Amino acid sequence: MTTPSTAHVARHTHLLSGLDGSNLLAFMASLGTLRLLELGRPASKPRLRWEHRGVWTPILETDLSQAELVDALAGAARAMAAEPALAIGDNIKLTAEEFRELRERFAAEPTRVESLRWLAAFASDGCVDRNAKDGQLEDTEFRTMQGAGHQHFLKSMRANLATATADDFESDLFGAWRYARTGAPLRWDPADDRQHAYRWLDPSGDKSGAVVGALAAAGVALPLFPAAPSRRGLRTTGFTDARGGPVLTWPVWIPPLSLRGIASLIGHPGLQQSSPPRRELASLGVADVFRSRRISVGKMRNFTPAWTP
Repeated sequence: MTTPSTAHVARHTHLLSGLDGSNLLAFMASLGTLRLLELGRPASKPRLRWEHRGVWTPILETDLSQAELVDALAGAARAMAAEPALAIGDNIKLTAEEFRELRERFAAEPTRVESLRWLAAFASDGCVDRNAKDGQLEDTEFRTMQGAGHQHFLKSMRANLATATADDFESDLFGAWRYARTGAPLRWDPADDRQHAYRWLDPSGDKSGAVVGALAAAGVALPLFPAAPSRRGLRTTGFTDARGGPVLTWPVWIPPLSLRGIASLIGHPGLQQSSPPRRELASLGVADVFRSRRISVGKMRNFTPAWTP
């Protein structure tokens, strides 16, 4: 007789064909999808790997069927929209004192481990922005907007998490991106960079759509990239200084990895070398490496299309 404790649970392999590992937003969405499942459905034991199918495409392994998967993601996203760390303001504008108060408050509550992860990704109380007039801290190098043009970094994350539906996750993770929904871009997608010089018409009046499911998942990946003080100020995991703007490097890998394994891999120092040690990285399962430069366009920031170093 088969009992619940001995019953075999089928593993499902999901090809997330809507995500291209060379696109920063898509890469972050793959990590965020895994995080949402780890947080919302840890018993499903999700794992993530990549296969080359014309482009590097993520493969998600879990106990959930596709219908269960997208429902779980929508539920976890709604819960994450209420995360206290995301409610500290519309943008990351903290002084050292405010940062310490938040850290102490979150640390005093055993259920606020996730909030501390977000806080560690936002800033460090050891790095004050010398260009700020009111003692604000330097913040994550993933931050692309801070109020100009009514675009706000944390507000956008909350909005995408609160509005993403199971249909959004299904269409964006499993199908071609149609940019058909109204959403709040994070400016991690190279398609968000609509500079005037490269357009026939002024793009400021365009009503651009969004991939809300991908955006909701991508934002949740941010705590995998904590920020820490360095000799040159705040440094976000994965970023290095370079002429023309900071550069983010990320890997894709072959073996199925848990969230903990991925967090270790993306922080590997070899990825930051001008010529990453391919043989050493291959021994860890890394199949390819991508880089994208963060650029400033007026008061906004964007990320360029990726290249392989």
